[in-house]
Amino acid sequence: MPHDRQTMMFSATFPNEIQRLAGDFLDDYVFLAVGRVGGAAQDIEQRVLYVEEADKNDILLHELENCGDGRVLIFVETKRKADILQRFLYDERFYVASIHGDRSQSEREEALSAFKSNEVQILVATDVAARGLDVDDVNTGGKGSSRVRNSSELRRSK
Repeated sequence: MPHDRQTMMFSATFPNEIQRLAGDFLDDYVFLAVGRVGGAAQDIEQRVLYVEEADKNDILLHELENCGDGRVLIFVETKRKADILQRFLYDERFYVASIHGDRSQSEREEALSAFKSNEVQILVATDVAARGLDVDDVNTGGKGSSRVRNSSELRRSK
């Protein structure tokens, strides 16, 4: 590699394995973090609800009915779960959209625009599709996860 070359890598998430790999291959490697790595902003309240699989929809509906009028962002693990949850919430009379990798770019932009402009109250997104989203005034965010079996994490701004 030429000596006058500079390599820079940017990521919202930078796993330890990748940091070690970068350190092995780059001279004078420097890791710079902006903000608190791995933590929520100070104006975010976090809580975890442990929920049996059979109770998830009822608990989600209860939380949505009691979270106020703000926008809600829900993360799911798969495209199929995003579609299923969107349909379920639509059938429950919520204004909802979803984004994931099987949607066209124009469909994702339309859903995000509808969410930002309050045409839809809820946006369901896969973790990957939601990376880098910048949406102001999200009242509640949630994550249905099977990584921690039978759990649902909800975050609410103060």
